[in-house]
Amino acid sequence: MELSESQEGEQDQQDQGKGKSFISRRKMLASLGMAGAALATTGIVNGAVTKVYGKMDDNPGTLNNTRELWKRSLAEAGLSLVNGSFEEGGTITNSSDAIWHKDGAQCYVWGGAIPGGGLVVTAESQPTPIGENNWISASGFSVYQRIQNDINKIAVKSPVTLNTINSWRANEGQIKGRKINLLGDSISYGAGAGMTVGAGIPENSYVRILSNALNKQFSTDSYGFVSPYDNNGTGREIHSITTTGSWNHLTDAAAGHTPAGYAVESVVAGAWFNFIPQGAVSKLIKIWYDGSVTGSFKVVLNGSTDVETITTNGGGTGLESTSAFACIPTQIGATEIRVHVLSGKVRVTGISYLNDATGLEFQFNNFSRDGRGGRFVTENVIKEMAQGCLSLIWALAANDRSSTGADLAAYKQRIDWLIYYCNLYGTRLIVPDFLFLNVDDHPIRAELKRLVKTVPGATYIPFPNLASIDGQVKDSNYLINTINFTYDGVHLSAIGHRIVAEALGEALGVEAFKRDNISNNPRWKPLVLESPAVNMLNSFEGISKYRVYGDSVEILVNINTVASGTIIAYIPYLANNGITLLSGNFVSLPDASGKSDIITVSPTGSLTVYANASSSARPSYVAAMIKVPFGVVKPSYA
Repeated sequence: MELSESQEGEQDQQDQGKGKSFISRRKMLASLGMAGAALATTGIVNGAVTKVYGKMDDNPGTLNNTRELWKRSLAEAGLSLVNGSFEEGGTITNSSDAIWHKDGAQCYVWGGAIPGGGLVVTAESQPTPIGENNWISASGFSVYQRIQNDINKIAVKSPVTLNTINSWRANEGQIKGRKINLLGDSISYGAGAGMTVGAGIPENSYVRILSNALNKQFSTDSYGFVSPYDNNGTGREIHSITTTGSWNHLTDAAAGHTPAGYAVESVVAGAWFNFIPQGAVSKLIKIWYDGSVTGSFKVVLNGSTDVETITTNGGGTGLESTSAFACIPTQIGATEIRVHVLSGKVRVTGISYLNDATGLEFQFNNFSRDGRGGRFVTENVIKEMAQGCLSLIWALAANDRSSTGADLAAYKQRIDWLIYYCNLYGTRLIVPDFLFLNVDDHPIRAELKRLVKTVPGATYIPFPNLASIDGQVKDSNYLINTINFTYDGVHLSAIGHRIVAEALGEALGVEAFKRDNISNNPRWKPLVLESPAVNMLNSFEGISKYRVYGDSVEILVNINTVASGTIIAYIPYLANNGITLLSGNFVSLPDASGKSDIITVSPTGSLTVYANASSSARPSYVAAMIKVPFGVVKPSYA
C-alpha cells in the first residue's frame, strides 16, 4: 500500500524517533533528480522500493550528522569521505570521493570531469550548482545504485507487454512518432559506405539497409532523422550541405543535449545553412534545432518560399523541431531546404525526411555522428530516446574505449540512466558491441554487458566475438584481410555493413530478411532529369522517380514533350552498385488524344525518348510506368 504524503511524514517522524538511519520515499525521489520525478509519476515506487535506505538524517545538528557515521555509511555505498568539508575546504581526486557539507548535514560527489591534481573545494563554499555534471548528493548517488535491484524485481515482469505499451506512447515525449531510435558514432553514421550522394550511406550503410528492410515490413518508405552533416570522408549521406556566413561545429559535452550529439551554430544575421537532398526524397520535412539558446531563424524552401519562422527564448532542451512541412520539388525534381539566421544565436541539430505528419508512420532515426562518445549524452536525451519507441539501439562505445577516471565514471553513469529509463518505460533495448580490438573484460565492454543484464528482454550482439570461428577477439589484420569485415580494424567494410544489418534485423524480428534483397530499397528516389526534360507536376507524388525492388527497377516518368532522341534521365544507383539492366523499349502511356512515345532504357540506366512510329503524332506529355529486370544480379556480399 502506498502512503499518502501526510502518512509519509508521520512514518518519517516515527522512524526518526527510533533512531533509524533512513530516507523517506519523498526524500529519496527528490535526491534522484529527473529520474526520481519520473519514477514518482508511476506506480512503481511502493512496497520494496520505499523501504529504508542508508542515509543520514537530513536535519542539521542531529547526532547522526557526524564524520564517523558518514564515513561508515559512504563506505557501504562504495564511496570515500575525503578530509575536510565545504566549510573547511578539501580536495576531490576521483569520482568515488565524497566531501562533507556539515551545515547541510549531507555529503556530495562531483558528477563532472575532475581536473588533474584534483578538484579543489575552497573553504566556506557551497555545494552549488547541484545536478548533472555538478554536485550530486551522496545519498542520491547511493540510492540510485541500490534502487536498480528493487526496480528489476517488481517493475518488469513482461518485457514484451511493456514494450508494446511503450511503443503506443509514441507521442508523449519530445521525439514524436512510431520509431526506432539509434544512438551511435561514425560506425553507425555510415563510415565505409561510399561517397556518392544518395547512393553511399542511403544504400550501403548497415543502418539504412536495416531501415529499408523495416520500411518493407511496415509498408512505409520514411528515411527518418539525419545529422546536419553530409559526409565523413568514407560515407556520404542522402543530402549535401552548403553554407554562407560563419557556422561553428559543436560536439562532445557542448552538444551532449542534442539528438545526435552534434550541432552547427551561427550568430551571423543573414547566414544560411542549406540541406540539398538527392531530389525530393519524401513528402514532408522538419528541421531540428536547439531551443536552449536565444535567437530567430526562418526555413526557406527552394530559395524563395518562406515556410516557418522560429524564435527561441533559451528555455528549450535541445531536442526541438519545426512542424512537418511539405517538400515541394522544382521541375527537375530537386529540393533545397534553407535555415536562414534572422537574429541571435541559431543552432541546427538535424533534419527528418518523412511522409506522415501525424506521427503514425514508422521512422528509423539514426542519431549518429562521427566521434560521438556515450559519456557525453545527457540524461534528458536518454530519457526521451527511451520513451515511446519500438526499440532503442545503444551503439555508443568505440569513442569511449580509452576512458579512465572521470570519463569512465561518466560512461557508467550513462549506463545507469539507460538501465533506469529502459526499465521505467519497458523499452526494448538492442546493444551492438563494436569494440573489435578490445578484450572481453575491457571496462567499456563490461558496462555494455551490465546494461543488457539489468534490462529485461535486452539483446547484446558482441560482433568482436561473432566475427571469429573460435569466439575470440581478433586483431586488425584478421578483420581487414582475412574476413574483410572492417577496412581499418574499427570501421565496417561494405560486407561488414551488410552482415551487421542482417544480425540486427534478426534481433529486431525483421521478417523475410533475405540476403539477396538485403539492400533493396522500397523508398522512391527522384530521377535526375536532363535538360530540357522537366516534371509536369511539382509534388513528391507527381515527379519522375524510381526504386529498386526485388530483382528489378521500377520507374515512373511524367515529363514534358522533348525532341526525339533526347536523353531525359539516368539512374546513378545502378552503376554505383554494379547492376546491369535488361535493356528494352517501352511505349509511354497515351495522352488525352491517344498519342504516345517510346522510352528506351539502356543496361546502365539511361532513359531516352523517341518518337513512336505507330503513333499519329507526338504526345503532349510523356508518362510511363516501367519495370525493368536486372540483367546481372549483384551478389549478396559483393
